[in-house]
Amino acid sequence: MPLRWTGLGNIQRGILSVWSAGLYKPAPGPYLHHGLAFRYPYPIREFSTSSALAASRKNPEMPPPPPISHVLETCLYVRDLVASTKFYRDTLQIEPFLESSRVSGFPLGQTTLLLFQIGGSDVDIQTPTGVIPGHGPTKPLSSKLLLSPSSSSSSSSSPGNNDDEVKLKQHFCLAVANPEDVMKWDEHLQNVGAKIRGRMEWERGGRSVYFEDLDGHVGEVGSRGIWAHYPLE
Repeated sequence: MPLRWTGLGNIQRGILSVWSAGLYKPAPGPYLHHGLAFRYPYPIREFSTSSALAASRKNPEMPPPPPISHVLETCLYVRDLVASTKFYRDTLQIEPFLESSRVSGFPLGQTTLLLFQIGGSDVDIQTPTGVIPGHGPTKPLSSKLLLSPSSSSSSSSSPGNNDDEVKLKQHFCLAVANPEDVMKWDEHLQNVGAKIRGRMEWERGGRSVYFEDLDGHVGEVGSRGIWAHYPLE
């Protein structure tokens, strides 16, 4: 049951970016979102023509860039890098290929899960071959995140529901081939003591199980059959 990251959240954000640029044309509703039919309070639009996309470029005569194949890296920001590295090693049953005081990395097929220590990635890194821009929470937010008690030490409230804690609660989805694999991962997550946040059976036949990590981030193991562009085989 190998895992790989779907990157669906980034696809959605990309669609919204093109949408906001006015590069879609209206299409009638209702629409399906997470298996539920409902109408948006604004028109949903279909992808427009390549000529409209070309108009968004400063030089329309220049050809578009090569297509993106997948999301190469997914980053989570954590309070305790050592503890979180152990959590994901045990939960995913994968050894990290990278461990340092700043970042840990796990290989997931062609993609990579990176765990960054909060406050350790917000400044640019100058190297002889280039610059790695800073990213992650800025210092004012980092200080609040580091002062807030971690979800692993809070036993008085339900997972993910303590409004007094400052959390990022990032979401990511790890892909397996079919719904049966999700059920096996559900059993495994319980076996390693991960907090199960929810389960979902999707209209298109897919299945998901959601778990919470030490910082309150919500991970998902999902199969094909969740989205129309990612159908069951």
